[in-house]
Amino acid sequence: MTLTNEGILPNDLVDRAIAFLSTVLPADWKVERQNRTSQQTGRAVDGFLNIITPGGVAGSFYAQSGTSMSPRDVQQLVNGPTLALQTQGTILLAIAPWLSQTSQKLLTEAGWSYVDLTGNVRISVGNPPLFVHLQGAKRDPAPKSRGTLRLGGARTGRLLRFLCDVRPPYGVREVAAATGLNQGWVSEILKTLYNQGLVDKSGPRGVISAADPPSIIRRWAETYDLFRTNDSQSFIAPDGARRCLEELVEVGDAAPRWELTGSFVAVTYSPVAAPGLLAIYTEDRPDLARRLRLLPADTGADVVLLSPFDAVVRDRSTVRNGIPTVAPSQLAVDCLTGNGRMPAEGEAILAWMTEHETEWRIPSIRHHLQ
Repeated sequence: MTLTNEGILPNDLVDRAIAFLSTVLPADWKVERQNRTSQQTGRAVDGFLNIITPGGVAGSFYAQSGTSMSPRDVQQLVNGPTLALQTQGTILLAIAPWLSQTSQKLLTEAGWSYVDLTGNVRISVGNPPLFVHLQGAKRDPAPKSRGTLRLGGARTGRLLRFLCDVRPPYGVREVAAATGLNQGWVSEILKTLYNQGLVDKSGPRGVISAADPPSIIRRWAETYDLFRTNDSQSFIAPDGARRCLEELVEVGDAAPRWELTGSFVAVTYSPVAAPGLLAIYTEDRPDLARRLRLLPADTGADVVLLSPFDAVVRDRSTVRNGIPTVAPSQLAVDCLTGNGRMPAEGEAILAWMTEHETEWRIPSIRHHLQ
């Protein structure tokens, strides 16, 4: 069961969360409000809930609800006055119409439980032990109502790659000039990224002071797909993918421009498993397929040729072991949204990027423009 969240009022959230939990917990369990009185004022305190099993109360929670709970909101919430309650042993519960994966991660790390009305649930109680974990919507079902712009499309990819590849600080005007994007649009996207806790700002003009590449790439991966965002075609290599790569290197400059992405590159950074699918960006798929004697295939493919969704795919490309490859930030999002073992390879690339930032990230916008 998924609950709609359009037009919901803040005061309705707790009741809606109780109704939803009642449908997913065992039939003989109950979720009820708990009547408490403030010792300071003597007035009733709203927001306390009990989960009751046939054996008694399994957990008592203090609920904090909000019609918008972005990662930035969550950061403020978990570091706010509720910290005192948590140190006293109170179990804290966040309730919202929808919680992004980043918000869920922040709440989990802070020791909070959470419920959203699309079905994302994590209830964790230590004593007696109780754990409920359900997955709801990965994407915001009503982004406009929360002032959130969709992070998809070529323009967004160009901006996100810049934020990952070039270390701040820089202002909106500098970012727009460096990426060739409209300044007003850049400003709006940066606001969204700030609200989602992916970048930080400083100064009265809101200069970007910090950006979190792994989190930005994971967020981008929610709207990106290696094989759909880029125009792709699958093939079988007559002598296998590894021999195909050797032939590609032998062809060299005689072939149209190409860069490698995916498993055969990921293994050079952080081996996860033997690579299987050879993924190649190229300016001319038919010509490259002819040179490599590739056979079109709908199933069992071991080679995929990709036409880049935007020129940014090739920005800041590098050479590894004599082979042209995409930049680590592009490689990471490609792998995260690929098939088979590729998502695990993407996570390994993100870990490598975090540990070796000076090896791939441009130290300043001044160096980028040189």
